[in-house]
Amino acid sequence: MSFYSFTFAIFLLISLFVYYLAPKRFQWIVLLVANTVFYAF
Repeated sequence: MSFYSFTFAIFLLISLFVYYLAPKRFQWIVLLVANTVFYAF
């Protein structure tokens, strides 16, 4: 996934939205999942 693609922009917005909506104790799980999805594509 390129940093300059539209897909990355949507992925980043969704990831940040979910991260800030998640309770503090689950935010690390959101980051782990986002990291795995990013490196998978």
